[in-house]
This record gives sequence, structure tokens and C-alpha cells, in this order.
Amino acid sequence: MMSAQWILQGCIVANKIYSYHLPTPPSVNRLWRISGKRMYRSKKYTEWIAEVTLALELEQRPEIDYPFNIEIIVGRPSKRRMDIDNRAKAVMDVLQHCNVIKDDCLANRVTMMWSDIDGCDVTIWRAEGDI
Repeated sequence: MMSAQWILQGCIVANKIYSYHLPTPPSVNRLWRISGKRMYRSKKYTEWIAEVTLALELEQRPEIDYPFNIEIIVGRPSKRRMDIDNRAKAVMDVLQHCNVIKDDCLANRVTMMWSDIDGCDVTIWRAEGDI
């Protein structure tokens, strides 16, 4: 019986932990603004953090404090050329901000892909062998 396991790209991954649906994350190029010598969060980033915080309010937030793997599936916002890895920073930081993960440095593997979904699907599971 595979109740605590699931299939990912043809191989069995044990102990699926948590899945979340988030709004589409902003690009890393849109997270910060500079005014003089001061750097601050952009309005778009601040609004996105608030939206995610509200969306996760009733979700289980485990504060994962062990090595984990994460899959991030992002709905492509337009047909323009864009780098998917520019979306990872916002997702990892907001998961830490919302106490889903204790520290994003615990990420063992980060897998990302574009999809035709609305928003962003995130799945987190324990890294095999607690690396």
C-alpha cells in the first residue's frame, strides 16, 4: 500500500509532506526597489506577501526544520521570454516568512517548471535520508 508515498517523474518519493496553491510569484527583478541609499520591498512584492499570508492563514504550516525537497510549478504569466528561476526567491522567502519552512537553506533540491495553471503550486517533502 502506498498511502504515504506518491509518484514524481516516474520514481517513488516517500512521505509527501505539504502542498500549497499560491498566487503567481513576482520575478526576483521586481522584489526590491532602491531610493537613494535605501533598499526596500516593492509595492508589488509587499502586496504579494500579504496575499500569500492570507491564503496560508488556514493551512497547516509545519515550520519544516529538516532538509527538504521542493517542487514549484508556476503558471506562466505571459508568452514573453522569462527565466523561471527568477520566481524561486519569492516563493522560498514567503514560505519562511509564513513559517512553512524554518530556513530556505535547508532546501536539498528545488525543482521548477512552467505550466498553464493560474498561480503557483508548491509541494514540499522530506529529503531522502535527512541529508
